[in-house]
Amino acid sequence: MEFKCLWTSAVSQHQELSISRERIEKWLAENRIEYVWLGKELGGYRKGGYKRHVRSKLFKGGIEQLLEIVKNERACIVCMEANPKYCHRKFISAYLEGKGVRVTHIIAKGEESPAQVLNSG
Repeated sequence: MEFKCLWTSAVSQHQELSISRERIEKWLAENRIEYVWLGKELGGYRKGGYKRHVRSKLFKGGIEQLLEIVKNERACIVCMEANPKYCHRKFISAYLEGKGVRVTHIIAKGEESPAQVLNSG
């Protein structure tokens, strides 16, 4: 596989949408996309807030895993929240950009936005 999907939802199932990690993993494999779950390290909904989590060893360990993956492969970070402006992914992308990684958010099919636009304000 030449593309990885990095799932960063802290939960393995979203009840409102009836989407389970297993269903997503199966669909991705059928489409030749490798699935990597980083919800423990990078998932949202943190006690004390996500800004605090960004300073933790767990978060930094997840970022290191992500950086190892993107050295040799293309990857996307996904979560249940569609708009990264209202999601913990904005913190992940800001951190990555601080390390010189170019981040592009896919807002909708065919619609992209540079991370700097969504992370400002």
